[in-house]
Amino acid sequence: MAPFSDRTRPLEVAVPRQASLDGITAVVPVLDDAEHLARLLAQLASWPGLEVVVVDGGSRDDPFAVCRRFGVRCLAGAPGRGGQLRRGGEAAGGEWLWLLHADAEVTPDLAGALEEATRTASWGRFDVRLSGASPLLRTIAFLMNWRSGVTGICTGDHGIFVSRALLDTVGGVPDQPLLEDVELSKRLRRRARPARVKARLGSSGRRWERAGVLRTVVFMWWLRLRYFLGARPADLYRRYYGSAAGEAPGLPRVAVFARAPERGRVKTRLVSSLGEDRAFDAYVELAETTLAAVANGDFDAELWFAGARNAALVGWAERFGMRMVEQPEADLGERMLAALRAGARVVVGTDIPRMSSAYIEDALRRLAGADVVLG
Repeated sequence: MAPFSDRTRPLEVAVPRQASLDGITAVVPVLDDAEHLARLLAQLASWPGLEVVVVDGGSRDDPFAVCRRFGVRCLAGAPGRGGQLRRGGEAAGGEWLWLLHADAEVTPDLAGALEEATRTASWGRFDVRLSGASPLLRTIAFLMNWRSGVTGICTGDHGIFVSRALLDTVGGVPDQPLLEDVELSKRLRRRARPARVKARLGSSGRRWERAGVLRTVVFMWWLRLRYFLGARPADLYRRYYGSAAGEAPGLPRVAVFARAPERGRVKTRLVSSLGEDRAFDAYVELAETTLAAVANGDFDAELWFAGARNAALVGWAERFGMRMVEQPEADLGERMLAALRAGARVVVGTDIPRMSSAYIEDALRRLAGADVVLG
């Protein structure tokens, strides 16, 4: 691996014919990207030795089913690409991380290019190729590659790869909902110049074509300018998507904390008096009462679960229309704090017999005039 202090110029890497990708983990954040994810995993399935970790941000199209089909690990987390990448990186087994968008289009020649780059550099990126009907997309891709080559700043579309050793020295992937790729590039660039792999990584041009190519270019430059002038990523995310990360516009977010319904592992303190079956039934009834109360209100609802992500939990999420988020491994206070930091206004448990949407709405009204409201 090249020394971190090499800051002379972008490295240009040739493409070898064969590759072994042992020690490299592709980390893919997703949010309602099941169709693109399935295509990407099919393309990566034949890459020798490559580990793939997918991190879901609360999708409604079940990326877990897609990952099971390809034998790929899928983690649940709060929405926000930076946080998802960070979580996937922490769970990855490789000494190198390759940060990929779900709509990336990979070809077999990229495997050899990636292996060669990891032998000669500490981090880098691919040239990008944008797919779509507009002839302007080729020009945009050319300018993206040129700008990155000159500045050393890369976007997620470039498929950034980085050694874990170097990533650790800059604090990991920034946990921010937007422009995490730009911030990461800035931090890495202070340690080493990025390798430029001229093999082209495909990327969908859908966001340019959906909003208009030139309009999107101007808007993205405006976002980057505001960011470099000190705007907060959360504010820019809200401007970009029209809401906070993962939040339905205009709706307060409510996080329901629940354990996976497993007989003998819930309401264990009631087992001695009720028996295992009745204690389990009591838990399910309490949990479903709370979930129904939240689902019946005008809330942006999330199911924050602990324990195994089993079929019953998935069924609850689908039945009550909630995103699934896995609770971090920490004490209850830290887990609640994680939900609040992720944007929840209200956190509720599943052992309140008379929970109702009106009760939560009253708590939100009271919260407008207070820092904290306890039920």
